[in-house]
Amino acid sequence: MIDRKESHNYVMSRPEFSEVLGVSQSTAIKWEKAGLSPNTIQWGNSTRRRYNIDHILEARKKFRPLPKREPTTILFWLLKGGVGKTTVSFNLCGALSRAGYRVLAIDLDGQSHLTTCFGIPFADQENLKTLYNLLYGEGDDAATLDDILVELSPTLHLIPSSLDTAAIDLFLIAEKDPERKLHRLRNLIMPLRAKYDFIILDAPPNINFLNLNAIFAADEIVAPMLTDFLSHHSLSLLYDTFDSLTETFRDTGFKLPTIRLLANHFDIRNNLCQESLGKLKTGEFASQLFKTVIRLSTALAESAKNMKPVFTFAPQSNGARDILALSRELTGEKGTEGVNEA
Repeated sequence: MIDRKESHNYVMSRPEFSEVLGVSQSTAIKWEKAGLSPNTIQWGNSTRRRYNIDHILEARKKFRPLPKREPTTILFWLLKGGVGKTTVSFNLCGALSRAGYRVLAIDLDGQSHLTTCFGIPFADQENLKTLYNLLYGEGDDAATLDDILVELSPTLHLIPSSLDTAAIDLFLIAEKDPERKLHRLRNLIMPLRAKYDFIILDAPPNINFLNLNAIFAADEIVAPMLTDFLSHHSLSLLYDTFDSLTETFRDTGFKLPTIRLLANHFDIRNNLCQESLGKLKTGEFASQLFKTVIRLSTALAESAKNMKPVFTFAPQSNGARDILALSRELTGEKGTEGVNEA
């Protein structure tokens, strides 16, 4: 396993620690009196407490356990680029793992943007072993899961991507056995569900055999939608695609995942955004729309550039608050500030 924990070594103040776990600061103080021991740093003439992921895990074990739930595989995918899919999936992985959930991120895009967000720049990806090496590598190019897994924190692991990921589709096309052609990724993921609470897949905006594998491996598809009218066309295309897949694989027993829609880049000052969001809330697929709305946020856009989740450098931004709200809507945990609904 490749160790890159320095890139996700979360350091939190008591207010941030309390917010992550959805408790009051007075509750955190009670936990300290009961034996939770944060680190201390000297700040001028005063001493301040600082928490990290180890303290989160200790609090989860002793005071606030994770809710009981089935492991969930989530695919971020839409047949439209530029919707903020990778930015949201990257930051969601950070929010869930920071809260103590065990998260595996899998980058399925040959452009490897999710891998880059996690702190592995393009220059370092040339010799990186990835999903391609695990599935189809031979000889010196072959790899085990442990060879390719990147440990970003005790609760966050990554299966990275590189340009070689695009070649996986060529091998899948050549597969004769339908089980291997369409369930190769699912067969890899199923044993891993015992180790992770969430497996997050980030896929490019197209239909190929690797993406079909991802669809059949997923429990849910999260489709980020820009709040503009062009995105409504991509929504229709998404459901038309699913209707076609349902018809094609009707007699195979292959199960299609649930679709969840996520309003993204919402600008409350823009009348067109408000009108578009209104259509989503009242339209045919309103029941599949997350209550959380991701507002337009410069800080979220900068998270990829900084190669750090938004709450590590802009914790009070709209982007950080909305990603936290989304993570809570997924897990069912309650916070002290409630869900952001535009």
